[in-house]
Amino acid sequence: MDDKDNIIPLRPAMQSLALGSFSHRQPLDMDTALEELGRCLTLCAPSGMGSDERRTWLIAAWAEIKDIPIGPFLSACNTARKICDHPAKIVPAIIRDSQELTAAIRRNQSAADPGERKALPAPYREEPDDEQLEVAAMMRDLMSKLRSSDAP
Repeated sequence: MDDKDNIIPLRPAMQSLALGSFSHRQPLDMDTALEELGRCLTLCAPSGMGSDERRTWLIAAWAEIKDIPIGPFLSACNTARKICDHPAKIVPAIIRDSQELTAAIRRNQSAADPGERKALPAPYREEPDDEQLEVAAMMRDLMSKLRSSDAP
């Protein structure tokens, strides 16, 4: 077996940070997020952290950062790789470092596209079941009988 068979081609580190290739407002896709989170985790994961624990950590991290636009996320990951020395610090660092730019992007989006603002969902109204409808009808009948018996 040749040594070249064991080499896994890696994306150059700076290519992932080439923000010019992405729109800052573009939503974060799972593949990019997991790749960047994996790079962060590789730098600070304890030696006893196995592949199952890493997979669990990546899934939990994705759930927390999936709403961050790609530009702020990539920038925050770059910072997190430089300062985080434990996996528990990565996600909070990414969220903290991306908040300001994410908020600015969202403000600009809402100012630029006021027609595309999403309306709030309608309030939840539970539909009465048959038993509740029957009790309501019985109450109306009782009230009308009481009113008619009080009449002179």
